Amino acid sequence: MTLRWGVALLVVAVVVLSGCSSPDGTTPSPAAASTNADGLTYGSALGAADRDAEPDLIQVETDDGTVGYVRKVDLYADEPANPTEAVEQQARRDEASVSAALDAVTTELGAGPATSVDVAAGTAALDAIQEAVVTGSATARATELLDALLAAGGITAARPAGTDDAALCALALDRAAAVNVRVVPVYESDGRTVIGEFPVGG
Repeated sequence: MTLRWGVALLVVAVVVLSGCSSPDGTTPSPAAASTNADGLTYGSALGAADRDAEPDLIQVETDDGTVGYVRKVDLYADEPANPTEAVEQQARRDEASVSAALDAVTTELGAGPATSVDVAAGTAALDAIQEAVVTGSATARATELLDALLAAGGITAARPAGTDDAALCALALDRAAAVNVRVVPVYESDGRTVIGEFPVGG
């Protein structure tokens, strides 16, 4: 899994959107949606045949375990309308991720900002760091991985002795993922009372 898709997959897993299957491979029937005083439907999107069948307020669970609802329009607000928009959006996300990762690392190192950024090389470096984390080789390969990321930003200065390259790789991944996340309000079933926030890999 590449970094740029990691956040989107996390959102799909947490929100449990349409088309999910149960462990036995069957598609569960949709939970009965209720209707609030404002005429908005609310409930789970699990088992909905398509987006039109999903309720207006989709049930989610926040990081602290609070169960509430996000507005469907908020959840899908940044979704591209066509393949061309999707490619353009991904290019912007890649650039933002690489820039955020490089800014975080260079700030930590006390180095100047990246002079020129090779987004493709930076994205490949972040993907390699993510893969190394997944396979358990991030610590052993930290120097090599960090060098590749810094090179994508045109940064070749030597790092101070004792630099924790593995920690800088983790910081880079964290900032790269966070820059494209937007937060939407979580409501009670009334659709008006805000009870929390929900991160969406926007």
